[in-house]
Amino acid sequence: MFRKMRRSPQALSPEEITDLLKKETRGVLSVQGDDGYPYGVPINHYYDEETNRLYFHGANFGHRVDAVKKDPKVSYCVFGQEYQKEGDWARYVKSVIIFGKAVLIGLLGAVIGSIVSTRLMIAFSAKQYGKDAWMPEHEEGVDQKKEQLRPIRAGNVANRFLSAILDGGKSGVRMGFEIIPGVLLICTLVLMMTNGMPEGGYSGAAYEGVALLPRLAGKIDFILKPLFGFSSPEAIGVPITALGAAGASLTMARQLVVTSLAGANDIAVFTAMCMCWSGYLSTHVSMMSTIGCTEMTGKALVSHTVGGLVAGITAHWLFVLVSLIL
Repeated sequence: MFRKMRRSPQALSPEEITDLLKKETRGVLSVQGDDGYPYGVPINHYYDEETNRLYFHGANFGHRVDAVKKDPKVSYCVFGQEYQKEGDWARYVKSVIIFGKAVLIGLLGAVIGSIVSTRLMIAFSAKQYGKDAWMPEHEEGVDQKKEQLRPIRAGNVANRFLSAILDGGKSGVRMGFEIIPGVLLICTLVLMMTNGMPEGGYSGAAYEGVALLPRLAGKIDFILKPLFGFSSPEAIGVPITALGAAGASLTMARQLVVTSLAGANDIAVFTAMCMCWSGYLSTHVSMMSTIGCTEMTGKALVSHTVGGLVAGITAHWLFVLVSLIL
């Protein structure tokens, strides 16, 4: 949908983009104005790095607000101060252009995928355990309070509180150590199979790889394109990385956007699939073991996998539908 950047070597890095959005607090918001004319208005913004969101300051009425109500598709341009390279007469400026609308669609796709995943897991659980079996507290001769609940901690309120905090922290650290190997393994393998050889050959630096996933994605593009609408074969690496860690996948998504390898539809699909999967491959094994249902681990992985795929497909076709309507 969006054109690729013509002079891609001059594209800013994700770090430079974040720095620009944080330092420069003013930009131009462009909307579809009256009678089809584009309308650009200078506006202040606040960038929240933790949530990766922009907040705008302004009145809740007027030309800008009326235009957004009619057409939510907008772009926002932020630019820094001019600078001049030594020995060069030309002046340069760093800028960032942001397109809006896709994220809400991605969130809706994630909700639908989550519903599918939950319903599948309920069906698997009903088949495994049945629908009419009583919980242990209803079984004859079983005292749930005695058998299932922990004993009261010794000491006064402060001692019990401190003991609970320490035990909880120890349990969290133990589960974290169980998850970390899976996260590192999956993310490392995906990055190595997504990134290719840089110009000038391999140097042993980070973000170098064999670009196997994009080549495989190119072979089945006739399947991926109608289902997810990916703009490039490299886009397949984002949801696959989300199997290990959603944070790592978001970093990859930003890099694809910067290099014009991903557009608005891709962001919608990434949002939906990453929210659904969100590192489940590396967490579900530990989680099912913790709750004592290891026999359901495979079913949980299948449910989550199907839910994420449904989320991505739904987000893509919602994006197509909304683009046709708006």
